[in-house]
Amino acid sequence: MNWISECKSESAWNCLKVRTAVSQLKGWALNSRCLGAAGAVLLAVLISAACGPSGTRYFTLLVPKAPAATGPKTRFILQIEHFDAPDLLRDSRIIYYTSPTQLRYYQRDRWVSEPGEILSELALKYFAETELFQQVYPYPAPTPADYTLRGRVFDFAGIAYGKNDLGKAGEARLGLELDLIATEQNKVVWSARLTDTEPAQKNNVQGIVNAMNAAAERLFQQAYGGISQAVESNASQKQDHAH
Repeated sequence: MNWISECKSESAWNCLKVRTAVSQLKGWALNSRCLGAAGAVLLAVLISAACGPSGTRYFTLLVPKAPAATGPKTRFILQIEHFDAPDLLRDSRIIYYTSPTQLRYYQRDRWVSEPGEILSELALKYFAETELFQQVYPYPAPTPADYTLRGRVFDFAGIAYGKNDLGKAGEARLGLELDLIATEQNKVVWSARLTDTEPAQKNNVQGIVNAMNAAAERLFQQAYGGISQAVESNASQKQDHAH
């Protein structure tokens, strides 16, 4: 069974009913001491819930499992920039390709945020858990950072054609460019273009999300290998100079 699904049209009737109720509540909300800012948020949520796509589901990725750590391996501080992405991927809708040259969106299934934000947040949590660095911050760091990690997502989509390794149609494809920069010297000390394609266990959106989780874990593990080698080598050189 093909896992491509179509979005139902949003409910104009529900939207109309909520907007009518909201218009009646506005005067009371503005004059009520009890509601205040919370009331404004509530009204916005009501409108969004009724007027947005009906039955929308939101997905995110798990933080990749970090290698076991017993404490900071270096005294360096890392800051991570928000990962860039092409215009196509500056959208929270889940993309799937129906052929090498044709793509579509799932209208009722979305990521919690656009791919660049998801992956930069994963990088922040992942590298904090590795304890390779003494501290890891989102850019700009509150204290001078020794290294800056810069990234660009160039692929983040499901594949709904052909056969995967399990003999089923459905894969997740992830592509990420990463640069580790020595901040003070503004010099790239490590760079990689990482790609991975993982088969989906199920022919549906959840299967693609699970496959994307596996792809993200594999890519971050590869990135850790290269980054840790560059950073630990620099740490050893600094210790040698100190002696």
